[in-house]
Amino acid sequence: MRFDPDDYAFTAHYDATKLIGEVKTLAKQGLMRLISVAVSVIVVVAIWSSAGRTPPTEWSAITRVAGITLAAVLVVAAVVAIIEKFAASANAGFQTVVLVVLFTTSGALLYPVTRLIGFANGYGATIQAFSDGLKHGDDSEAAEAAASLLSFLTTTHVLLLVLLVAIAVVVVAALTLLVFWLLTPRSLGWRQRNVMQIALWLPAGLLIVSSAWLVLLSRRQVPNVEKLLSEDVGIPEAPILEDWLMWLLLAGLSVTVVTLLNGAVRVATASILLSRMPEGPVLRVDPLGMVVDDDKNGPERLVWPAIDLISGRPRSALPGPELVIGRSGRSVWSVPFMYLDVMPGTIDSAVRAHTQDRRELDLSPMDKPF
Repeated sequence: MRFDPDDYAFTAHYDATKLIGEVKTLAKQGLMRLISVAVSVIVVVAIWSSAGRTPPTEWSAITRVAGITLAAVLVVAAVVAIIEKFAASANAGFQTVVLVVLFTTSGALLYPVTRLIGFANGYGATIQAFSDGLKHGDDSEAAEAAASLLSFLTTTHVLLLVLLVAIAVVVVAALTLLVFWLLTPRSLGWRQRNVMQIALWLPAGLLIVSSAWLVLLSRRQVPNVEKLLSEDVGIPEAPILEDWLMWLLLAGLSVTVVTLLNGAVRVATASILLSRMPEGPVLRVDPLGMVVDDDKNGPERLVWPAIDLISGRPRSALPGPELVIGRSGRSVWSVPFMYLDVMPGTIDSAVRAHTQDRRELDLSPMDKPF
């Protein structure tokens, strides 16, 4: 900030100090999350051991795939979190590679889901043949229960398949939006980053839904049919149904793992914002009006009558709330307060001083809870 005594002008400059501090804080939080992940892994192992379940070598093939995939995602997320703590935070190219790695890693959680969808389809065909056999017998109640199980398998198979395709499209769209964000000079990428955050969680969310489906199938749907069968008739077996507890634990652990991924993405996007921060003067307030740093045309003079809005705008994500200046008949000009070397109160004082209290910086929108 500088006050020019010749024309009583107030000038604010870009300052990366606050954003640098936020990037460092986020990086430290990532390391702290590693501790929570380690605790979660210990808890999962303890619960599995105390339940007296079989070792991993005796799990079904699909369960082993899910466990290996989640472990790989965990390792990649942990490595990235450690690298982000010590890497050059303002290297946009490096951070872009990090984001691609993180989204690819998150997308890998869809692979176990594809295996579950294949199981649902194959087991459904088996139950279809089993149900057809019951229809030729005298036990109509058991046949109806088997038909209900078949309907459950068919419906969930289609639903999971549709969700899988939709989420894969969203993940690809998130990476595409990342490209558009990086190609737009000085863009803060508010919408792009929101879509990226959602896309990061969706694969894990589908894995959790799939795990719940498997638990419901093995603990409710199949037992309901077995209760109605005679002693000499058994429902077709599926080894994965015995692994329901492991899937339940993997679902809980996936929340912790993706929280770690989310933290790493926040560090990377904050670092990209830091690398794209401009330099030099950003705002001047003087008796004639304001001069703002327009990214397309350079400094732009706005006389007081042409300014129809001087306000704050709430933002929850980095870099936080913005200073907004309305230009008559044009789009508003904005800059994050975090980018400035002055506080909002200082800007308000300068505006009041140069307009004899006729204008002020309206910060009331930032008081709204939503």
